[in-house]
Amino acid sequence: MRLAVGIPRDEGGDRQWDVWRYLSRYFPDRHIANSFTGIAHPIFNVMGTVSGRILVTDPFLQQLRRNYRGLIAADPNKRLAYLDYAQFEPGIMAYLAGDAGFLSAYNEGDVYEALSDRVFGSGAERSLAKRMFLAFSYGMTTERIATLVVGSDASDSNREACRHAVQAFFDTYPGLAQFRARMETQLAEDGFVASAFGNRRKRSNAGPLSRKEQRWAVNQPVQATASLVFKEALIDLAKRFGMQNILLPMHDAVLMQFDLAEYEEAVGEAQTMMIETFQRRCPTVIPRVVTSPFSG
Repeated sequence: MRLAVGIPRDEGGDRQWDVWRYLSRYFPDRHIANSFTGIAHPIFNVMGTVSGRILVTDPFLQQLRRNYRGLIAADPNKRLAYLDYAQFEPGIMAYLAGDAGFLSAYNEGDVYEALSDRVFGSGAERSLAKRMFLAFSYGMTTERIATLVVGSDASDSNREACRHAVQAFFDTYPGLAQFRARMETQLAEDGFVASAFGNRRKRSNAGPLSRKEQRWAVNQPVQATASLVFKEALIDLAKRFGMQNILLPMHDAVLMQFDLAEYEEAVGEAQTMMIETFQRRCPTVIPRVVTSPFSG
């Protein structure tokens, strides 16, 4: 993988020294030398988490802050493209839960904006609404979500008003709560939950579920299913464009590079392939794959 810092650190100015200090936190010594070559050889752990997510280590490129991501560069005569599954977890949950109303909301609009509008009166707080939805999908209660939004120092009335708005949104789609209840029951009775395709996580305790187990009872099926869809998309992309052009898998996005001469056509084809992979596993959803800046 090519990095855009191929000059000796003793020849740069303050900005270059700042880059070197930052790199030293994420890049092992073998990547940081006085005459840096600008090439990194990371390790890809394809089962990096219990849900099967890919982790990149040595160096930890997935953890680069956005304003430092410009360190990753395309090869000569190529251009970077960052392809992102929009609303990935809501799409997976829409398929798994089978709630017709939520499936329509996902297929026809932006779930995060809808939640923002319900709680805050407009879609302007979409980023915060995304955190709220993911917190719900990770098993967090509406009371804790409300505290996350308004803060622990907020008045009881403000916290309750927020909790009520959050609850009202999810009450619109009862299949989501029913799905969460089914997963908790399965974990308690069978001792495991799994993705739609068999990636199981087993509990090690007996008796009533702990709060932590209640959270991953929902999180595991959603994240493990998403992991499989994403990996199958990467395999399809590698077969079509070559492994050397898949630079960095992120949580639900992938950084690729394409030849300049066919860039627009290749990006469009890659987007279509990712959509088709998602629908192959989750046929009731209408996925969206967007391109967005990788750094900034």
